[in-house]
Amino acid sequence: ADIAPIRTAMAGVCAHLGDCLLPGYTRQAHITLHLCGFPAASPVQPDDWPISTLTQQLQALSDMAPSPFTLEIGRADSFSSVPYLSVHDPEEGITALRRLLGEHDRTPEHPYVPHVTCGLYGGEFPMAPIREKLAACPVQRQTLPVTRVHLMAYEAALIGGPLFSLCAFDLETRRLQPTRLPAWASQFAKAFQNT
Repeated sequence: ADIAPIRTAMAGVCAHLGDCLLPGYTRQAHITLHLCGFPAASPVQPDDWPISTLTQQLQALSDMAPSPFTLEIGRADSFSSVPYLSVHDPEEGITALRRLLGEHDRTPEHPYVPHVTCGLYGGEFPMAPIREKLAACPVQRQTLPVTRVHLMAYEAALIGGPLFSLCAFDLETRRLQPTRLPAWASQFAKAFQNT
C-alpha cells in the first residue's frame, strides 16, 4: 500500500495525533494479510514457521490465488496501540488470500481487521480524545489496486522499523518474483534454504 496518496493520508493522521505517537516510525504503508513467524527446521515455539508451511502456502497461491483486485482505503480509526486507515475489501481479495494462507498454518487465528498502520502510540492515552482527533482528520477515500503479495520481514529490535520484501507473488502471472534484500534479511532467507 506504499503509494503517494496513502502516504499523504498517513501523514495527515500523524499530524492530527501529534505528540501521542512514538517518534521514528519508518514502516512503509502495508496491509498485513497473515503473520508467519521465525524460520525453523523443526518447530518448537508457537511462532516458529517451518519451510514446509511456506512451500504449501506458495503452492496454494500458485493454484488458487485470486486475480488482481481493488481495495478501498478510507477513514482513520484506532486500535489500543496504533492509529490506522480503514480498509474495505469489496471484491473479497483479502478474504480469499487469507483463506489460502491460513489453510496451511498451525498458528491459532486471531480476530483480523484489515488496516494500514499510521504509527505507534508513544504512551497511554484515553481513547475518547484520540477518536475525536481521528474523526476530525479529513481522509480522502483512495482506491488501491492489488497486483502482488509480498513475504515481508523486519528487524525485530527496531520498533517501527522498515519492512523488507523477501519475495513477491504476482497475482496476474502467478509467479514468484525475487527481490533485493538487505544483509540481515539475506540471513533470514538462508535460514529457510538451510532447513
